[in-house]
Amino acid sequence: MARNTNMAFFAAVVAAALLMSLASAATTYQVGDGLGWSIPSGGAAAYTTWADNKTFTVGDTLVFTYSSGNHDVAEVTKAAFDACNATNPITLETASPTNITLSSSGEHYYICTFSGHCSAGQKLSISVTGASSPAPAPRTTRPPSPSPPASVPAPAPSTISPPPSPPASVPAPAPSTSTPTPAASPAPTPSSSRAPVTWTVGNNSGWTVLPPGSYQTWAANKTFVVGDTLVFNYSNGTHDVAVVTKANYDSCNTSSTLALFTNPPTRITLNSTGENFFICTFTGHCAGGQKLAINVTSGNKTFVVGDTLVFNYSNGTHDVAVVTKANYDSCNTSSTLALFTNPPTRITLNSTGENFFICTFTGHCAGGQKLAINVTSGSTTATPPSSTATPPGSGATPPGSSANPPPGSPTSPNTPSSPTPEGSAPPPPNAAASLGAAGLSATFLSIALALLF
Repeated sequence: MARNTNMAFFAAVVAAALLMSLASAATTYQVGDGLGWSIPSGGAAAYTTWADNKTFTVGDTLVFTYSSGNHDVAEVTKAAFDACNATNPITLETASPTNITLSSSGEHYYICTFSGHCSAGQKLSISVTGASSPAPAPRTTRPPSPSPPASVPAPAPSTISPPPSPPASVPAPAPSTSTPTPAASPAPTPSSSRAPVTWTVGNNSGWTVLPPGSYQTWAANKTFVVGDTLVFNYSNGTHDVAVVTKANYDSCNTSSTLALFTNPPTRITLNSTGENFFICTFTGHCAGGQKLAINVTSGNKTFVVGDTLVFNYSNGTHDVAVVTKANYDSCNTSSTLALFTNPPTRITLNSTGENFFICTFTGHCAGGQKLAINVTSGSTTATPPSSTATPPGSGATPPGSSANPPPGSPTSPNTPSSPTPEGSAPPPPNAAASLGAAGLSATFLSIALALLF
């Protein structure tokens, strides 16, 4: 009888351990840690920085701790989050501590609806991942081209000298306003793919006036890929973020911008390859060093001589122009190396080096309809362009200015080719913890059954 009582007690202990091990698969996050849920002294950067190094997964819980009656927690849409609009929240919680379990993947946005609190920085945006799935095997063969496509002209070699290695620390202000030449970033493995990365510009320094060259040093060892997001943290009303052309970046001309953002934190998703330029339009800030130039690559694609690009678009609403790097940077549509107007446009890559494509319809290139790729011979590992855009140099000559246009026009088949699916993102780190917890639970259960029977 005593033995049966001991067995029942031990089974109860094992069952409790089983429940605890299952619960440990999810993580509970105290929002803001010691700061809690309040108006941060440093603006919205405090909560953005808190969330940046964390991986939020479906099943995790956010705990908002605050003084009831002085704050609340509202989940809102992205538009309401950006505008600090508290009039129509998705949910509203007023009792502290507020526990919110993350039940769906994607972007989630939270603000305090008390007057002035959100605009002062009491706002949080996070990205939640779902259950992981194995990535498909990478493409190992290249499909043959079904019809004779057009050819890309070979760009002229660049005369820009190789950049030096970046310094270990932020450089001291230079006598001129030009930015020091950044170092090339490490080349990713051509066959690899990765999930989009969120980069906090300037890390803990945020987006502010730093010594000239500081942001180029920050970007020098990073690889920016289409789909990544830049987060600019700054104090509302004291800075902004403007997307500008290379010419306006070089001269710190704030009179004409491609896009202007004034609500921190500003999140910009990189949706096209090529160089991107950002400045602050407040008087003297750009000249003082608050400017960033980066180069965005296609990431997991390796373009090889003999490959074919297929541009699918509506006839009469878009076109495909092959241009020089200078015209690509400035979105100059007045002079092209080749122009194609019949979709689908098929272009075979017949030479190594950088190739630049834009749409010549008014405003389309400036709006992001532009593509820059690097073509390799296929016999060696591809090295993509530097992740930092080349800042102005006194003797730099734009490549491709003397290239000859290709002969003839492309043959347009009746049906476009289907794109090859890309690999999915790698599973999040929490997947390993979940599997470990499951294995531990199975061990406890096996012991319990063995002792009972």
